[in-house]
Amino acid sequence: MLWSMKNTNKTIILLFCLCMAKIASSQTVSWQQRPCWDAVEMLGDNLLKVSEAGGWGVCRLNGTTLVPCDKSMITNISDGCYIGLDGEGKLRFIGDEYGNINSISGSWFVDMSWPYFSDGLLAVRDASGSWGYMNRTGKLVIQNQFRNAFPFHYGYASVCNQGNKGWNFIDVQGDYLLKSGFSHLSFASSFTRIEGQQGPLAFIVVESKIKGGGTKGYMVDVKGEIQGNVIPKEGVAYTELQNRHKFLCGNNNTSLEVDVNDVLEIIYVSRNDRQFSCRPVQLETSDFPYVDMENIYVDGGGIQYGNLMVAPQFQEVTPLSSELFLVKQANKLGLIKFRMDNFPPSVSCQEGFKLNVFHAIEVPFIVSNSFEKIRAYAVDKWGETGFFNINNSGRFSVPIKYLDEEGRMQVGLEIDGILIAPEDYHFKVKYGKGFEVTGPQEASVGKAGRSSFNINIKNKSSQEAKPFDVYVGDRLVDHVDGLQPFKSISVAVVTTVRIDELEDSENKIVSVVIREDGLPRQSYSIKILFKKVYNNEE
Repeated sequence: MLWSMKNTNKTIILLFCLCMAKIASSQTVSWQQRPCWDAVEMLGDNLLKVSEAGGWGVCRLNGTTLVPCDKSMITNISDGCYIGLDGEGKLRFIGDEYGNINSISGSWFVDMSWPYFSDGLLAVRDASGSWGYMNRTGKLVIQNQFRNAFPFHYGYASVCNQGNKGWNFIDVQGDYLLKSGFSHLSFASSFTRIEGQQGPLAFIVVESKIKGGGTKGYMVDVKGEIQGNVIPKEGVAYTELQNRHKFLCGNNNTSLEVDVNDVLEIIYVSRNDRQFSCRPVQLETSDFPYVDMENIYVDGGGIQYGNLMVAPQFQEVTPLSSELFLVKQANKLGLIKFRMDNFPPSVSCQEGFKLNVFHAIEVPFIVSNSFEKIRAYAVDKWGETGFFNINNSGRFSVPIKYLDEEGRMQVGLEIDGILIAPEDYHFKVKYGKGFEVTGPQEASVGKAGRSSFNINIKNKSSQEAKPFDVYVGDRLVDHVDGLQPFKSISVAVVTTVRIDELEDSENKIVSVVIREDGLPRQSYSIKILFKKVYNNEE
């Protein structure tokens, strides 16, 4: 596609008119979420768990916020749900894997050892300390009536009733599993699977109804049937099971050891030093998705997406989909997205033209289209980046100081704060002396060898001179903020001439150096007749 610069200034047209734009691709890029997050985790297929300023929140992959980052904890997904808590374990909301959020009002708490849904229910405690179960919509479906309650596994949860009724198992409707014969349960673990055993089992501790009869331990299945008894080892008594409490039991020559994890599920059962592993309780975690990188290349903090190249500017780049990328910039995480719906703007300027440079001029460029949220930038030979605003006609200018020794200038666009890789523009540059420097025909030298005089500096071209410094020899004598075309300025000079090398009158060459911003130094020589105003014998 051809783009031309329409400008009434014929000189600019001659030197810098646009001849053609760079090849445009059909992709463009923008921020989906500007970097603000400290941490990001996948939460299901289409959700992100994000942290900002010490709090956690939830958003969709498109950056839409579902939960602000003001929660102390957000769990991973279990049984299709996750929950948000404050610092005291107070329940703030229930979310599902589809992005639905149910806010929870009132004072409901969960145990931080098992903050998850199982079998569609979550164990919750009210302000009085009683436990019950809540469903995914936040409705209490099993009333708060228990002194303690653990998660559901395999359709049942172990609960401790109020008063002296002891432990039992309930199903998801709240009905009890053990109807008779176990009225004196002092503990019941959750059901779990043990390798080598058929079906899930739970460990229960039964107190004898007979005074002084002690306690016995059993393994029970989900039908409530005893699968084996556990007799306490000599000198060991059962107590109400606590977290990670270990029981050592024995029966004749057979020993049995039972250990319990944080959620009171059996970790292992060891019989005669043979270990049986049990099913661990783990919340579902989601890894970042695998993305087909056939048309995408990520390297050095940059991204090449089709024909569009994003300049290296990120500390990390993680593809989340074929168009969405998680990026880290200045130690913060955000999302950028590539779109296929329109052509990105492109920069163009005539290359290879011979530039006769007398002053630190600015080279004009133009952007093809779409000037909103766009800035231009150039990179100098030291890798420093300068930014330039684009005017309403799409034009911007770059100071010639961004040219390197080979006449190359790197210019690119910043679209919505994202740097598109710069392109090289080459110019044939001829530097000319843009000033005319003259001095007095003669100057007098005092006793100490000091001489004062003025030099005249004229801008001899039609280009405005940028700020420059004036040196006589190696000494800075003045700084000038700029000089309009064909204008002159007088600079006062105070210098020292060596008396012992000076005849009464002698012509000497004075070296004047002008260093204009963005240009090589320019040297000028002035011939002045210096006259002594005293005798050496005085």
